[in-house]
Amino acid sequence: MGLIRLLFAISVILSHSGPLPIIGEMIGGVIAVQSFFILSGFYMALVLSEKYATRSSFYRARFCRIFSGYWVALFAAIFVGRFGVQQILGAILQADWTTSSKLFALFSNVFIFGSDLMNFVWPSPTGIQVTSNFWLQPVSFFQFHYLGQAWTLAIELTFYLLAPFFVRSVPKLFVIFAVSLAIRLISYEVFGSGDPWNYRFPPSELGLFALGAIAYHAMRRIRRHDIKPWMGNAAFIALVGGTLFYEHLFFRTVWPFYVLVAGALPFAFLRGTGRWDRLDQKAAEISYMVYLIQIVVILNFESLTGTELTPTFAILLTLAASVPLLIVAQRFEGWLRNATIGGAGPARAKIAGETLR
Repeated sequence: MGLIRLLFAISVILSHSGPLPIIGEMIGGVIAVQSFFILSGFYMALVLSEKYATRSSFYRARFCRIFSGYWVALFAAIFVGRFGVQQILGAILQADWTTSSKLFALFSNVFIFGSDLMNFVWPSPTGIQVTSNFWLQPVSFFQFHYLGQAWTLAIELTFYLLAPFFVRSVPKLFVIFAVSLAIRLISYEVFGSGDPWNYRFPPSELGLFALGAIAYHAMRRIRRHDIKPWMGNAAFIALVGGTLFYEHLFFRTVWPFYVLVAGALPFAFLRGTGRWDRLDQKAAEISYMVYLIQIVVILNFESLTGTELTPTFAILLTLAASVPLLIVAQRFEGWLRNATIGGAGPARAKIAGETLR
């Protein structure tokens, strides 16, 4: 599923750099983010059911994977930002804010948690204040985050903390999905269905993780039967085609696409990748770094050169920048795993069946 992840990440790039001929922005940033949540729910249900024997081993593995890439991307953003447009650290320290607002902004930048709350609070003259629309405030925390899309990681981390308590139970997952959907509809009625309520409100997004986890349990039932290869191939082609040509096939209706993602995932996963497995794995690995740094690349390149990036060049430049950062992040992840487990060497790099890539 690495190619699917990478296509989702490229969709986010296109939402910030502009459309390509024929395929436009593919599924765009909003749908890509929520589709990532479905994928995450699927894979977390899988690893919690089939790999991790304890919650602590799961938490350690997720911490190492998420924060190794994030901190490398954050360091790169701070370094490049000193010469480009993202001079955010100095802006926070010099801002006419209360101490609580500055500490909140700094903490969220470094530790991810709280990045999602930035969409629902703002640094008022008297301190941190709640807002129903951060876009309408004179200043927002959102502008003071090196990796602005980290709010999605904060939602992911919240799901990871809760996942061991319910992803193995199908009834619980259906209840969570129903409650989350109800919260989404109520928030639409009260606050409207625009940004930030359409894809940033954590309780509304939790249902998409649950949907992905339900898809995993469906896969467990499906793989007991003799699944024909064409079924998996058809599901994979449907996912790729739906992502590439979303604007032509779905006419901007989001939920049919989410149903496609959840419905195709079990068959596409069982299909495997065969001789392309290593390439697919690399695509999955680089997709996270691509997602993290794409705004950093676009903003700072345009600031330093005074040239607006074309969509194609934005994709190529982000991919090129992601490769060395990914190599560093993987080394850092190995160090973190050894440090959190309490030892070094290849044998210590395993956590309940998950090995370092």
